[in-house]
Amino acid sequence: MIIDACFTGGARNQGLIAARGVSIKPKEEFLKGKIVVFNSSSGTQSSLPYHDKKHGLFTYYLLKKLKETKGNITLKDMSVYLNEKVGLEAILINNKEQNPETNVSPDVSDKWESWKFN
Repeated sequence: MIIDACFTGGARNQGLIAARGVSIKPKEEFLKGKIVVFNSSSGTQSSLPYHDKKHGLFTYYLLKKLKETKGNITLKDMSVYLNEKVGLEAILINNKEQNPETNVSPDVSDKWESWKFN
């Protein structure tokens, strides 16, 4: 599962200025089943735009890496890539922090790292 809520609350045509900020404290619950969740930011951060690319930062780098690798990348490698790239670029481009998170259910905690997107 991939969650990127960069434009929540506003339309893409209007941009983020028209969007209202919403802060929701996520529940601390364990995932159930065979699931890995890629979140575009931590529960206390906003998912930031990459205006020059007309995407959210997270979406841009996720799609870029999927295109480069044709999906032949492990979930672990994607997680590391997104954390490094989005974390750095958020500061450079938006002057704010954005740290993607990867949450894994206990059922797959010893398996997910080698799974691939393709």
